[in-house]
Amino acid sequence: SIANHASARFTLVTRLLGESGRLQYSGNFDLQAVGSANSYPMAILLSPDERFVYVHSGMSQSIYVLARNPEDNTLSYVATTQTPNYLDAPFLLPLSSSQHIEFAADGNYLLVASLNNTAVLVYARDAATGELSLVQIEDGPTGVNYFTLTISDDSRHVYVGSDDINGQLKAYDFDAATGTLDNYRTIPVDTAGSSAVTNLILMDHSQYLAVGKSGADGSFAVLQRDAANGDLTLLVDVRDGVEGVTNNMDAPESWALDPTS
Repeated sequence: SIANHASARFTLVTRLLGESGRLQYSGNFDLQAVGSANSYPMAILLSPDERFVYVHSGMSQSIYVLARNPEDNTLSYVATTQTPNYLDAPFLLPLSSSQHIEFAADGNYLLVASLNNTAVLVYARDAATGELSLVQIEDGPTGVNYFTLTISDDSRHVYVGSDDINGQLKAYDFDAATGTLDNYRTIPVDTAGSSAVTNLILMDHSQYLAVGKSGADGSFAVLQRDAANGDLTLLVDVRDGVEGVTNNMDAPESWALDPTS
């Protein structure tokens, strides 16, 4: 599915097997029909069991739950979850803002970085109905907006990127049995610069965390994760003026990884 931030609908596409992954248009889903006129989709996430689709609309402060028919890829409305003031989001956000919702590995909990606030929200998911119920609102430091988050494959640690220009990640421990967060701390991303963390990707079974920082001192960093305590150690820090890079790292919003590396 493809979100359209300027419309209350998103596009459904089907990947054709045996044709080199070619995509075929299969229709649109109009959130206005089940929500409001300003139900612009900010993020779309498929549940790990592929039975439900979750759509965050910051303008309507809602997460829409849609059931998926695997036979024809059609969607049907199930429910709407609202958490006032926390699911809100300004219309203009960094390009990576769609990476702010993610499931724990077993699919029992959905984590959301509050784009217009300083908090991580945890929702329990009913595997049978797909519906969500709020478990926790974990507030962070004041004056900082969270942009993106990711959770380790073992569901033990959560990392959050924000507009905090001090070059730090926010980190939490996560209890997959109860769906709760604790042990908030900050982790330095690099040794220089003062740009917001707008993109996070865990790699190689969560052994490494790739970090994109956007702004005048933008950079791309890779850190190694300690699986026991979630601490991170800087391995690579690529920025303008380092290793021959010139005027190309102001906004590393996305990247692709070599699957053979």
